[in-house]
Amino acid sequence: MRKIILMIMMFLSTCVANESKNMNHRVASHAIGEATFYTVKTNGGTTTASGIPLSDRKLTAASVMFPIGSMLRVTSMHTNKSVDVTITDRGPFATTNGQAIKPLRNHPTRIVDLSYAAAKVIGLHTKGVLKVKVQRIK
Repeated sequence: MRKIILMIMMFLSTCVANESKNMNHRVASHAIGEATFYTVKTNGGTTTASGIPLSDRKLTAASVMFPIGSMLRVTSMHTNKSVDVTITDRGPFATTNGQAIKPLRNHPTRIVDLSYAAAKVIGLHTKGVLKVKVQRIK
């Protein structure tokens, strides 16, 4: 009985290891699309998906394409200015009456939601939506 349990455990650990390898291949390394930005009324009052307090004063971003904790270089296709941000949350989100209802996983163009501070660096804060190139750097 012990041998059977041990064999099952070994088999399951192999399956989990293989699935982890397969998941790493699905992680995006770069993308071109649209960026938006967010501002918050009270910095630090809400936490992000990573557990970090939400702030529009830090160089952070939200994305459903890149893992939380990833470092990205976001380059404006309009101004050619770049900013390095850390993914701390999921988004961009579709909204109805000011309420977030779901991530834009299947949105054809929106790929990243930048903090106001990051948006300001690349000139997005005056546009609202901007075409960008996003490259995972870490």
